[in-house]
Amino acid sequence: MTFRAIIIGVVAALFLGGLGYLNHEFELPTLIQNHFPVFIFGILVLLAMVVNPVLYTIAPKSRRENWRFRPSELAVITGFLLAVASIPGAGLMRHFTPVTAFPRHHNLRLVGWRSNEVLKYAPYREFDLPGDETVEMSMLAGRPDETDELLDGFVGSGLAEPDSRIGLGEIPWEQWRPALVTWIPMILLVSVGVISMAMIVHRQWSSHERLRYPIAMAANAMMEQDRGHAMGRIFRNRTFWFGFGAVFFVHIVRGTYAWDLQGVNIPLSFDLSVVLEEYPQLTVDGAWSLFNPEFSATAVAFGFLLASDVSLSLGLTQIIHVLLLAFLVGFGVDISFDHMTGGLTSWQLFGSYLGMGLLLLYTGRQYYWQVLKRALPFTRSAEVEYGAVWAARLFIISVAGLIGMLIVLGLDWPLAVIAVMLIMLVFLVMSRINAESGLFFIMPHWQATAVLLGLFGSYALGPAAVVIVGLMCAVFTIETRECLMPYAVNILKIGDDNGVKPSRMGPSIMMLFTVAFLLAVPVVLWANYNYGVRPGAWATEQMPQFTFNAAEQSITELNLAGELGESEGLSWAERLTNMRPREGFWVAAGIGLALAVIVSVLRLRFPWWPIHPIIFLVWGTYPMYKLSHSFLLGWMLKTSITRLGGAGRYHGASKFFMGAIAGDLLAGLLFMFVAWAYFAVMGVKPPHGYNVFPF
Repeated sequence: MTFRAIIIGVVAALFLGGLGYLNHEFELPTLIQNHFPVFIFGILVLLAMVVNPVLYTIAPKSRRENWRFRPSELAVITGFLLAVASIPGAGLMRHFTPVTAFPRHHNLRLVGWRSNEVLKYAPYREFDLPGDETVEMSMLAGRPDETDELLDGFVGSGLAEPDSRIGLGEIPWEQWRPALVTWIPMILLVSVGVISMAMIVHRQWSSHERLRYPIAMAANAMMEQDRGHAMGRIFRNRTFWFGFGAVFFVHIVRGTYAWDLQGVNIPLSFDLSVVLEEYPQLTVDGAWSLFNPEFSATAVAFGFLLASDVSLSLGLTQIIHVLLLAFLVGFGVDISFDHMTGGLTSWQLFGSYLGMGLLLLYTGRQYYWQVLKRALPFTRSAEVEYGAVWAARLFIISVAGLIGMLIVLGLDWPLAVIAVMLIMLVFLVMSRINAESGLFFIMPHWQATAVLLGLFGSYALGPAAVVIVGLMCAVFTIETRECLMPYAVNILKIGDDNGVKPSRMGPSIMMLFTVAFLLAVPVVLWANYNYGVRPGAWATEQMPQFTFNAAEQSITELNLAGELGESEGLSWAERLTNMRPREGFWVAAGIGLALAVIVSVLRLRFPWWPIHPIIFLVWGTYPMYKLSHSFLLGWMLKTSITRLGGAGRYHGASKFFMGAIAGDLLAGLLFMFVAWAYFAVMGVKPPHGYNVFPF
């Protein structure tokens, strides 16, 4: 780490993490949209492709190598930006304030909520401190029966008069204090926990199992340099420029068409829905996207660069899943699911995640045992990096802290333990999917609440547990397209490959995330009350309702059975002894677990086995609706080129696809700049927009 890289990285990261939410408030192009953000990796390509050659050229001959950014410096800058990428958007702040404040707004208009008193199950605790001081904790903003001050300005057009701005003192801090006292420590504990978990698995995944890390691989290719050359290694390859030029040209044509600047378009999606008219029995969840394929150059490139079984499995997800659902529907099987209450497809995905999590622990059992022995500590081992040992200690502390906070909020300790483990399982397996496949848009489609309801049933779980765990899920795991841990595993890999040790990078990104998050909290609340939060969107309408709709369903079920009072009064031991698993839970979860384990064993046992267990972790999810066709095309191109031209042709063609990735990134960054320039000049959001990714 150089002083120059640290200063640039810290300033840029604090700007992105602390102020990036304002970009969303002004309805400008989304800065961070997935785990391969155009804004961050586009800047990396711009630095490597344009800025570095300029610095090299204008520098005195004896200092050329020092003027341009070295790979380690680019790794630090990119890593610091990725460290805060989850804060401003869907990863955290875009949903945090609506999820904690809008339930009180919805309660005013939803009769079912009021008749079942669902908000009373949201924990609110008061603790007396010495000196007549009181600390309040709540998972919702505002105090019970006090909504006017909280919601005034927050819902609607804001508190600011035309052509003016409110001050920080006009934010109703008293209404937000109980929620912030609760959520700020909880969010920081989760962030420390997932970064620590990334540090623990890093050496096992990157060195022992030698995963490909396609995102890090693409970043490293852009960073490679040779002494005596102004341009980086990849940029001196002619095949790279063919890929870059083709993709960049397509986006320029499509982008100018989207902005109504010319009348020619190049389609990247195709309507094949006539097939559904011919075969209506295929009309199930995901069928429309299967027969309306969309293509992404980056996803095609990753599909080409991946191991064949991974790209083939990602490519086949939609085909196999639609055919399977059509078969089940034909036999009258209920395949519906809800984020919070679950269903057969949701529980199957959980089972596969659980199976994969167990396999990951089993595969790395020797290494993880060595880490644990040093962390507790039992014995010393030279085989384990000291950074991983400290990460294990921090992980244990953060998980214990989360469990303790949930217990204080009113969750029985066995449920708290299971809930925290399930949330960590989501992040662990998502990160594995990302590291092994490069899939940069992942959503699990199962939640800890749904698993607990499926395992315990409404009676043993109780509505209070549904609300507490449901709010945790709403903040951390429903919208995971920008969650922290996949960023962390790529940060560590990029840094490690470019000479920045994980023991230095890990603590750095922990501290940077903490500072950026604490800066973002007042910025976001100021923006919410200055401009208002517009009702009707996913983040304000559906996300805040998921938890309490599930609670209302459980309360209604218990009321009809006359068991609500009994359920509320159960002890933790009675909850365990009165478990009533929901119909189909064990079957669906068991099938999911078995599929993941059996296919993993077959893959390890038989080198020719063509299917990777990743298929059972992502099929039927929204990201694969958008990306499966691209991965399948990448696999087809790889197979064809390898068979016709051999390994040499494949390695040559890989440069073309690296260029395609760079073309995606720079074209996306260009249209971001166009939108920002329009806003700066005109003072209003652009009338048009263009996104290089199909989502």
